[in-house]
Amino acid sequence: MTTAATEKRLAKIEIQLTPKEWAIRLADEFCQYPTSMEFLRAMVKQTREECLVMRAFDALRKQAAERYPGTKPEDVRLRNQRYEVLRNEYHTLKVLLKHAENAVAQQIDPLSLRAALKFSQLRTLILQEAIGQSADGNTIPGGISGEHLTPMLTDWAQDAITLVSDAFALPAAIQLVQDQHFDGHPILFREWEARMMDVVNVVEDGIAAYNQYVQTRTPPVDTKEGAQSPASLAIDLAALNATAKAGAALAAKWFKESQDEATDDYESLTGDEWSCRQNRIRELVGEQS
Repeated sequence: MTTAATEKRLAKIEIQLTPKEWAIRLADEFCQYPTSMEFLRAMVKQTREECLVMRAFDALRKQAAERYPGTKPEDVRLRNQRYEVLRNEYHTLKVLLKHAENAVAQQIDPLSLRAALKFSQLRTLILQEAIGQSADGNTIPGGISGEHLTPMLTDWAQDAITLVSDAFALPAAIQLVQDQHFDGHPILFREWEARMMDVVNVVEDGIAAYNQYVQTRTPPVDTKEGAQSPASLAIDLAALNATAKAGAALAAKWFKESQDEATDDYESLTGDEWSCRQNRIRELVGEQS
């Protein structure tokens, strides 16, 4: 089959793709690049006809024309109405990809910092208890007795639970978006996917170390509030992961924002306007036109 025949066949297939299938193709293309900047650098080398985003709009317009090919006013109305439905569905999913990426990009550094500080606090508490006890069981100046450390660990654990919930919510939301709108296809650039999972791993490892520590501590003596066993101080990671309700709320928020957002009308760009858009992207990624 010649190149021209192959291109014609592919074009015919593309006209039949649904908005969701086009969005999945765009997500798959995102995942080929480590960062959004690398994606943009590749995009500026493409013509309007080569750009996947543009091909989707054009194909969906042709799909609507094939369904209502007539020239009567009613045909034109139905054709435009059908294209608007197809366009909005694809456009929403395209914007959803951006919202998901932006959310990870904005939250990943604060989460990483919170995790680092939280587990640094834990190491300090453990060290203070370890060095704070003399051979006869008396507290050494600068140390913390086991009795006084228990309420401090309780406070630490409550704050850590919030950190765990936030750290689990982000990948849970991404997974929901992938499952609900992209048939399970990954949607993040590789850098953000890796960094997000790095934070999850740090949190899981840190909580595992905390749980191991509280399990090996000598049970504290009775206090006015009553004794606390090591098991009562442990954090149930599996339960927190299973009830990551914030992830569902995040996914719903991103989708609603994507539906409401009005973005640039790419498919209306003429050749000259497309060149201007490409030049602006080149400036953003630091490449000469």
